[in-house]
Amino acid sequence: METDTDRLPSHRQRAADLISLSKFGQAAHEARRALRQDPDDAEAHRLLARALWAQGEYSRAEFAARNALRLAPAEALVHSTLALILADRGKRQEAREHHEQAIALAPTMSALHTRYALFLLGTDRWAAALRSANTALKLEPGNVGALLVQAAALQAQGHLSPAEAAVRQALALEPNSAAAHHALGNVHLARDEGDEAFVCFREGLRLEPTNKALKRKLIRSVEAQLPMIGVLWRYGQSSLAYRVIWTAITLFSFVWCCLTGWTNPGLTLLLGIFYLLDLLVGLFIWVVDPAVTYGVMKGWIK
Repeated sequence: METDTDRLPSHRQRAADLISLSKFGQAAHEARRALRQDPDDAEAHRLLARALWAQGEYSRAEFAARNALRLAPAEALVHSTLALILADRGKRQEAREHHEQAIALAPTMSALHTRYALFLLGTDRWAAALRSANTALKLEPGNVGALLVQAAALQAQGHLSPAEAAVRQALALEPNSAAAHHALGNVHLARDEGDEAFVCFREGLRLEPTNKALKRKLIRSVEAQLPMIGVLWRYGQSSLAYRVIWTAITLFSFVWCCLTGWTNPGLTLLLGIFYLLDLLVGLFIWVVDPAVTYGVMKGWIK
């Protein structure tokens, strides 16, 4: 007789569901629980690798993916997952081999061709990326990821009109895709259409507020009209290192002034200068950067 417990999804299935919801920390926890029940569950190892990779834990992710490969060497998704991780670890040749092995094992799986196309795009192999994206689209015409890779490859080769057509097709399929708005903004930016790019990047950032790449592009789109905005924003973005340096020098100067009884006017002046610079850098970090971003998002700056 089947009980309520029997009908509950397994830890492995919960891990897969959580990954689809981008809840990677919880997914990793469920995958580990699945592995405690069955240490030889290749799919649980793969899901753990996928969750760890999404959290930037590349070394642990590679270890989990290689465990999955050891247990299931003929599984296409295992090779594909390992390829994603290896690419981010700088092991590009091995990543390419696993992408190609995954496709050889499951040549009709559109997602595998899309992942390979994205990998090729990251290595500046535009024509090869375009061919892989086209293959993915033949298998699945509504593959938004493949459309965006196709658009990026076309744009990189200077074909802006077909690139825009591909992005607009992706947007028609997924209007709330931040990546698609980002891609359309890139096309407008390549044409020096700052106003149109601004609208696209702002919409993308509204959909995905934590996307730093979109934030950078949004500021770029207003620089042509207001160059000082770009200068201020970039200074604020790069100011963490400056802040550490100024704070260290200021602290050293203050301690030295205390030890010498403030009798050295040059050193006291230097302390004052660095203290003011420290305050200025803090102003950019805590006031200028948020204010500029807020103003851009609201459309006050455009």
